[in-house]
Amino acid sequence: MKLIPVGLVKKGLLLLAFVQLIFVWSINKSTFDTGDSIMHYLFSHYAFEHPQNYLDHWAKPLFTLLSSPFAYFGWEGMRVFNLLVTLFTAIVTILICRKLEINVLLTTVIFLSAPYTLLITSSGLTEPLFALFLVIAFYLQISKQPNLAAFVVSLLPFLRSEGQIILICWLICAVYFKEFKSVLFLFSGFIIYAIIGYFFVYHDLLWYFHQNPYNVDKFKYGKGNWGHFLMNLIEVIGVYAYVIIFPAFIGIIYFSLKNIKTLLTVKNREILLLFSCLGSFVLFHEYAWATGSFGSFGLLRVLVCVLPILCIAISVGIKNIPLKFRDKSKDRLLKFVSCLLIITPWANTKYSIRKEKHLQNSPADIALFNACVKFKSNYTNKLYYESPLIAYAFDADPFNKSKNIGLYWYNAANTGDLIVWDNGFGKNQAMVKLEDLQKDSSQFKSIYLDPENRFALFRKE
Repeated sequence: MKLIPVGLVKKGLLLLAFVQLIFVWSINKSTFDTGDSIMHYLFSHYAFEHPQNYLDHWAKPLFTLLSSPFAYFGWEGMRVFNLLVTLFTAIVTILICRKLEINVLLTTVIFLSAPYTLLITSSGLTEPLFALFLVIAFYLQISKQPNLAAFVVSLLPFLRSEGQIILICWLICAVYFKEFKSVLFLFSGFIIYAIIGYFFVYHDLLWYFHQNPYNVDKFKYGKGNWGHFLMNLIEVIGVYAYVIIFPAFIGIIYFSLKNIKTLLTVKNREILLLFSCLGSFVLFHEYAWATGSFGSFGLLRVLVCVLPILCIAISVGIKNIPLKFRDKSKDRLLKFVSCLLIITPWANTKYSIRKEKHLQNSPADIALFNACVKFKSNYTNKLYYESPLIAYAFDADPFNKSKNIGLYWYNAANTGDLIVWDNGFGKNQAMVKLEDLQKDSSQFKSIYLDPENRFALFRKE
């Protein structure tokens, strides 16, 4: 009886991981969240009408630039954009694995089957694009193109602010190994955007720093404990991949001790860069959440930014475990582990993907969206609202400030204007109470009130 060739099985498992990603993307009706995800979409969708969006610090200039041609066609366009980004990230990750001579199947399957990879691919968030640029930079560095790699790294802060952390790591490494020419390229992104921002919007060469949206009071969004991201990484990467981290860590320690004399030499330059970027990124977020700094909200999704290089680091560790396996046994174990990783999102654990919880928005958000669509005909004058979901449902341009206004200013509404209050953004961000809108029924006429008081629509009489 002829057995299926090992290589064919590996290719089949790899293909299955890609197919699973596309399948989940196709059935996922969730926006991942109804705040940042939709707001990034709105910035990109309306960028052609409002060119200043291309230089908005919070929206991330480079993300808006690259996603806007897709988002122009609507939410589905944004979803297609992030799907392509994730697929390209996986492909570049495979190329890196081949360069480093580590296991392609294990690395790619961990990345593609991670619950957060599957879920965030259907969003409008910036983390997937950051991850793509980061792996492109690593691939270029490994391919002996340090100047081009440095240029890509210089663009990371314009995808997400944590790019500054990666840039600093790259800078230290370049100086240490005396790659001074690439140091100059690390500042190219700032120079390009400083000039563009100066002439077109801000008239300030240092606008990136002066317009920093994260320069907020400490504890604005709360704080947590040290170890928050490491302890909860299991939600991001999945149960079985989380278990694999421990033997991988042993392999990394063994590799470090074995190569202690050459660890800081050019021979291990890429490995050092890999672990310094990964460690610095996670440490920064641990510090920010533990101290309530930099507007940190303790969101686990930020780990998606470094998820591909984490998967690469895991495979580096596994490769260096001080245990000898026969090739046949190693291949069998590899196939078994890969199968476990692929079913990770559906395993019967509390970290599994569930349709009601993960593949659609919350019942409250769905009800709010449907109510806004139902009463869209009432949106004839001005709209006072707070949640990005409301703007999306009404097809309201949030950057047209003469027509779409924050809920906080609802008292300035004129006859015929529509006011939409929600229990999330309206109550907590605009600090408007439902009772304030209800107390004068002669001024604000109730159009619809959710039975559980999660949201309400009013019209100014």
